[in-house]
Amino acid sequence: MGFIWSFANLIYVFSPFLKHASIWLPALYGLTIALRFISFVGVWHMKKWGVHLFLFNFVFGISILVLFNVEISPLSVILGLLAMTVFLLYYRKMDENL
Repeated sequence: MGFIWSFANLIYVFSPFLKHASIWLPALYGLTIALRFISFVGVWHMKKWGVHLFLFNFVFGISILVLFNVEISPLSVILGLLAMTVFLLYYRKMDENL
């Protein structure tokens, strides 16, 4: 489900709304999508770095949207918090090694 979420958000990188907000916003938003995808790969392999990267990416993504005065989707915040809840349930079972 997380991989589908990442690919669905990839469409927004090319939206005119982000281009009008700032010249750097599409690149930063694309970076957050790439980091989210990489974090899901880490979680898929039950690695703790995947959870850490997802948490960093979640905070980074929201702070970028707040910085550029872009409306934050409540659905994306709810899905992010739901994913973090599920990740934290399995956090103790995850491996610390790469």
